[in-house]
Amino acid sequence: PNIDGDFAKASDLIENIGLFKRGPSYDDIKQGGIGNAYLLSAISSLAEIPSNVKAMFLNKTYNKCGIYGVIFYLNGEPTPVIVDDYFMFSDDGEPNFA
Repeated sequence: PNIDGDFAKASDLIENIGLFKRGPSYDDIKQGGIGNAYLLSAISSLAEIPSNVKAMFLNKTYNKCGIYGVIFYLNGEPTPVIVDDYFMFSDDGEPNFA
């Protein structure tokens, strides 16, 4: 896949940005330009119960810094991971991420 592009903060790409504004849903997931369908499938299954996704986030609201603590399970152990909202997008403005 072509993953060339530029980077921008989510707030630069999305108007009226928020975290869980409508609640997480399995149909929120959209495959981007990277090959991570296996991960997206697992997240989609998890989102069948929205509280499961919300429980993964250490901070539950949008913050201007765009930094979030998320708990992933590695080998069955809860592992906090810091993620940011700095994403790659293609030259035509489409996201190269999920």
